[in-house]
Amino acid sequence: MKKYLLSSLFLLLISTGSSQTVVAWYAKVNISDLDDYNAHMEKYWLPVADKHVENGNLIGYQYLNHGWGDEWSVIIHFESKNREAFSKAWSGIFKDYTESTPENVRKKAWKTVTDHKDNIYILRHSKRN
Repeated sequence: MKKYLLSSLFLLLISTGSSQTVVAWYAKVNISDLDDYNAHMEKYWLPVADKHVENGNLIGYQYLNHGWGDEWSVIIHFESKNREAFSKAWSGIFKDYTESTPENVRKKAWKTVTDHKDNIYILRHSKRN
């Protein structure tokens, strides 16, 4: 039984390690700060993320603003080949963003984020037109 459980766990790790990964980053930004936050992201963060798509570290990403529903006003979905690729891309994005954005500008923008959460998903099925 122990061998069966270990084998199953090993196969699960192998299958999720090579599966496409989607990371969802959610942020709460007050509506009064949202225009400034979006301007910051468009000037500093999104160009860095674009480079990581262009060089193949990410499959793609989507930057979303709240349209209707809950309290999460900013969502970024990152798509990568697998979890390891996302970790590499995330480290690179954060490094490049930190190096290209003045510290006082970063601090001002991130103070407007009142809460955030991250979720990592393993893609099981997808169909696109």
